[in-house]
Amino acid sequence: MQEFFENLFVPSVGLSLTVGSMLITMLFAILIGVIIAGGYMLVNRRDGYSSYFVTALLVLPAVIAIIIMMIGSNIARAFSLGGVFALIRFRSEPGNPRDITYICVTMASGLACGTGYIGYGVIFAVLITLLLIIINAAGFGKQNQKAMMLKITIPEDLDFENAFEDVFDKYTKFHKLDRVKTADFGSLYQIQFTTALRDGTKQKEFLDEIRTINANLTVSMSSIVYEEGRKTF
Repeated sequence: MQEFFENLFVPSVGLSLTVGSMLITMLFAILIGVIIAGGYMLVNRRDGYSSYFVTALLVLPAVIAIIIMMIGSNIARAFSLGGVFALIRFRSEPGNPRDITYICVTMASGLACGTGYIGYGVIFAVLITLLLIIINAAGFGKQNQKAMMLKITIPEDLDFENAFEDVFDKYTKFHKLDRVKTADFGSLYQIQFTTALRDGTKQKEFLDEIRTINANLTVSMSSIVYEEGRKTF
């Protein structure tokens, strides 16, 4: 038994691929996938998650491990595999950075298993998964204030740069002008702000005061979710 556990920390690159070594590597890689997928579900239990993505996290370490085992030290196979992956084009939108982190963890763990460092792969997966759980539980990096996107339509003769300053100072913690564009052949302007309301502020009162300034034209406000390195609404 002691020899078995010691072998988990010994590299096996270049050794012959056997059914026994493949099965042991696959089992530990799947175990790693279960650990990472379980941590992902725990972290995202409130926001929700895709069952397909969880399945991918579970299976990916085993897939990477078996690929690395088959390649071994064969340089020709390695270049062939690189050519195959070079043909793949990802047409979907970029993923959530947190999801990409989990994918990187699964791939690194799979690489460790495939090269024979099974014990190190398990330790790495457990520690990183625990770290991500702790970071989420501690709320590290989360914003304390809820950002909102405010769109206001105004007449062309209204000075939008200073017209709403008093209202913003009264109701918001901060405000920043993001975009200005014309509408209706230049007869109207549409301005967009990023802002956060003060605690206890009623949105209706805030919007009503804006409407008294912009001649009761269209005003809209929506929450901003910071995700994938950009703002989504």
